[in-house]
Amino acid sequence: MATEEHQRRERGVTAEERIIGAAGSAFIDLGYDVSMAEIARRAGMGMSAIYRLYPSKNDLVTAVRLAGMSFIADRARQALEEEPDGARALERFLFACLGARAGHMLPVLGRRQAPTPGLDTVREEMHRAIDAVAERAKADGALRPEVTGADLLLLLDHLSPSLPLDHPQALLLQRRYARMVLDGLRTPAPAALPGPAPDWNLMKALWDGRRNQD
Repeated sequence: MATEEHQRRERGVTAEERIIGAAGSAFIDLGYDVSMAEIARRAGMGMSAIYRLYPSKNDLVTAVRLAGMSFIADRARQALEEEPDGARALERFLFACLGARAGHMLPVLGRRQAPTPGLDTVREEMHRAIDAVAERAKADGALRPEVTGADLLLLLDHLSPSLPLDHPQALLLQRRYARMVLDGLRTPAPAALPGPAPDWNLMKALWDGRRNQD
């Protein structure tokens, strides 16, 4: 029965979803320069099937970035809709993104690819969704008033290092440290945070093809 259910789920995954999922994990594990052959191997598909959908690596990177931004925005909106208070919404949002390693994938790719109008539109939607999580958490006393939505996205990157562990072990450690951070973000805060808060303009400068290395 379990095997039949697994097969039904597998049949429900489109070729695009398989490729984007495989590419996302490959970029996180091996960096931007991972070969298309490795992505095809992880997707369980031939190279020709991938190139029919994504004629160039740049096309595939764009699709992965769009999927990653949409995922983060969807998790933020879902947390706001389904959780009763700001603290729970913030925790659910962070843990969902950590589980998918979404926060680490975007800077790996964004540093190597220039922005496009399509990416900018989805990025703005993501920013608004994260900002809404931050504002709800602030209103409920679960987030220091000087913390921004950009802080939260950068925090996801910092909490998602490449560790020499299997994914379940790494995720447990990431959640452990996220819990420590969440407790430290609550009000009242014991001390002021140093320096100005990051904003979305800084994030765009960091992640939009303005660096040559991962």
